[in-house]
Amino acid sequence: MKRVCLRVKKENLVWVGVIIFINLQSYINRLNCRILPAFIKIKNSLQMSTTAEQPRRQMNDQSGGKKKLFHPFKKPEEKPGGLPKLKYGKGNNYFKFKQALAEMAIKEYGNLGKLIDLEKYNIPNLELPDYAAMGIDSSQVKVMETEAIKGLAKEIDKMRADRPRLYGFIRQHMSVESRDEVAQQPDYADWHAEKDPEKLWQAIVKTHKVDSASHGTEVMELIARKA
Repeated sequence: MKRVCLRVKKENLVWVGVIIFINLQSYINRLNCRILPAFIKIKNSLQMSTTAEQPRRQMNDQSGGKKKLFHPFKKPEEKPGGLPKLKYGKGNNYFKFKQALAEMAIKEYGNLGKLIDLEKYNIPNLELPDYAAMGIDSSQVKVMETEAIKGLAKEIDKMRADRPRLYGFIRQHMSVESRDEVAQQPDYADWHAEKDPEKLWQAIVKTHKVDSASHGTEVMELIARKA
């Protein structure tokens, strides 16, 4: 009897094991059905990111793998022959500024530009040729003289019209310190409102010429050019 019971128990255990194995296999299959699609999705996303990263790597390889360096803004250097900023104080650049300004003022404003060298307005004179010596009839001489006077008057009117422009041109190339010093001069408010370049230049000469480097290279170069 005991042997029969033991055989039955062994057979039951075998069937229990078989049932557990079947259930376990079924559970694994269901688990695979859930995990496998997620695994495939992750794999595809990794492949896509790798593909997108390849062009960047190629660009880095072509550029040597170096990042672009940040270059700070540099103030453009002054071009040779340009008009420098007028500085104020001991050892300023008055003579260099005056020389460059005189050349540019004559080039841009003609007779009005002579103000820089003369330190006052230059009123052009009426110069008429000897028409009689040229064999021109007296009636024609009067007509030609009238036209010459009109031309001179037109030139003077243009010089007056250009005064504010020359005034602004000079101030544009003055440092803040130079402007402040010039603004301390008597009647500044009046001639500043009128935009009078003659008064402005005279004030610059008065306030800057004294402190300029009288024995500096700028003066020596100026003397050499005039020699």
